[in-house]
Amino acid sequence: PHKNRCKTKSRIKSCSSSTPTLSLFPSPIRVEGKQMEEEPRSATTLRLSHHLHLVAMPYPGRGHINPMLNLCSLLLSSQPDLLISFVVTEEWLGFLSAELHSPPPPNLRLVAIPQVIPSEIGRAADFAGFYEATNTKLPDPFERLLDRLDPPSTAIIYDTFLTWVVGVGNKRNIPVASLFTESASVYTLLSHVDLLVQHGHFPLDLDLGNSGRIS
Repeated sequence: PHKNRCKTKSRIKSCSSSTPTLSLFPSPIRVEGKQMEEEPRSATTLRLSHHLHLVAMPYPGRGHINPMLNLCSLLLSSQPDLLISFVVTEEWLGFLSAELHSPPPPNLRLVAIPQVIPSEIGRAADFAGFYEATNTKLPDPFERLLDRLDPPSTAIIYDTFLTWVVGVGNKRNIPVASLFTESASVYTLLSHVDLLVQHGHFPLDLDLGNSGRIS
């Protein structure tokens, strides 16, 4: 456990009881900063000497936030001088503040971008629409956030679902790395979908019934 805690100037309102439970840190995370109506909200700049500043951009959904947090925790345990800015929407900032039960390391700060996408609660009702929003609505506020970060980002790690982050990194000459949060078997399947199409196995002819077989 870490003795250093981030102080808060304004309490984040707790969210609905339907908010996801996260287990990386056992007591509420406190975030220092002030709300800005149209600009990203961020933790107060850490006045530390960091040679590497990693920006972590997870997909804003259950099953994606926790793996990215765990990866960041592992990176910090092996690179104590690393600074990580963990980017979430304002809704997810509220979730994390309410559900995490211990303070983060002093060199892991939560930064929030405006809530420009549909709510996490109930997103399963329109997954396609939610996914489209993450790829069309998030890039602009994310770039504005990068402009405001101090110190500037030296690398970005992003969830594989947010493919647009690669273009942002290339434009700014910032190295990027992808985190795939699902199983290796799912990754292998997605990586070989083109072969299914190439060999005429996809789309599947459902009229084949039980006699249809992909080999």
